[in-house]
Amino acid sequence: MNNLDVVKHGSLIDATSEKPFSQFEQQFIAEALSKISMEDNELKDTEIDVDELYEECFGGVPSGVTKKKAYGALEGLTEKKITIHVNGLKRKERASFSWLSLFVYDKVTGKATAHINKDAAIYLLNLDDNFTKIKREIYMLMSNTYGTRLLELMSKVYGAVNERLFTIEELRKLLHVGDRYPSNYDLKRYVIEPAIEGVNELADFVLSYEQIKTKRRISHFKFTKHKKKDLDEHKPIEF
Repeated sequence: MNNLDVVKHGSLIDATSEKPFSQFEQQFIAEALSKISMEDNELKDTEIDVDELYEECFGGVPSGVTKKKAYGALEGLTEKKITIHVNGLKRKERASFSWLSLFVYDKVTGKATAHINKDAAIYLLNLDDNFTKIKREIYMLMSNTYGTRLLELMSKVYGAVNERLFTIEELRKLLHVGDRYPSNYDLKRYVIEPAIEGVNELADFVLSYEQIKTKRRISHFKFTKHKKKDLDEHKPIEF
């Protein structure tokens, strides 16, 4: 397994999806992307030892139902689509694509060959420079799928700008929640608070959040990024 950090373009971090992605699906995508080099003359099919990657992420080799579920989810990456919005100086576009064009699992060797959607990869490689890097040891140890997305979204924030504001609908799409947890109470309990807990445990920064009301109704969530040393002073705000 390589030791490269996870690097994503800004528009890719802000990608939306109507369907949820599991934690392992996100880690698999990050691993596949890390194997793509701008120096390659031709994009090659990416072979990944699924058992080895799973062990790195979760501390053990999958077996039985767990293995079947993990591999079944990866096969779904040929169909799940994400949408990115490019708002650069030269390009203002919206693009939708699935990550894989083909996924083949060899039951004998335990290895999977991921055929990356080459058209999508070429498109992403040709975007203007606006990339965010996340330490591999943090990304691969995240155990909460919503925490991983929140880690990506808030890793874009740096310098004087330390917060991001999302409408509820926008946040649902960015975190790939789908139609799960329709009430704001459940969204907080099962998505936002576990996500923040996961980020605060592993990242080199901590997050807090607050609800913003419009005409007495909750309309937005605001996330604020703090230095790690402020952990005790800035715990997630509870309502």
